[in-house]
Amino acid sequence: MNDNVHHLEVFPTSIFRWNSVLSMNEYDEIFNMKYEDKQAIKFQPLEEKIKLYVREVQGIHFINDEYDVEITEMWGNISPKGVDHPYHNHPNNLYSGIFYLTRGEPTTFVDPRPQHNILIPRHTPNRFLDTIVQLEPIPNTLVIFPSYLGHFVRTNNTDNVRKTISFNIMLRGNYGDDNSLSQVKI
Repeated sequence: MNDNVHHLEVFPTSIFRWNSVLSMNEYDEIFNMKYEDKQAIKFQPLEEKIKLYVREVQGIHFINDEYDVEITEMWGNISPKGVDHPYHNHPNNLYSGIFYLTRGEPTTFVDPRPQHNILIPRHTPNRFLDTIVQLEPIPNTLVIFPSYLGHFVRTNNTDNVRKTISFNIMLRGNYGDDNSLSQVKI
């Protein structure tokens, strides 16, 4: 690269992934839980890990540690053959996440920039020009991403049921600068 060129990577969108999240006993227990699609789930070992990992994300994003981490909701997703999970995001939360219980179709994340699909030059796949990113579901793996990040799962064309647990996170506390007219407490 030319010495006169200074490359700045601005406005990044982070997706975080942790492997081997639960112990095998904990994983077996949550894997064998009986629940319906979209049913609320409570599982203390997973909730503790989620909160721990959100603290890691806060550090990486330089967010002060003064906030209380709240899991606003956590629910199960069950996708048998022929079922998809349409494009969506998770409004009114700061972070969202997925805990994978089984393998299956990947989670596809879509570039959040409004101009991402206006003009796409031919290119070698890379983080600057790709408009989607696919994450393969690996059992006992957890992903956290900004709630605004749109994503979907294609139709399950296998005989295997795809199972995940999704969740949303809010950091409770003060937002905005002190003495600002736009400061708010959430």
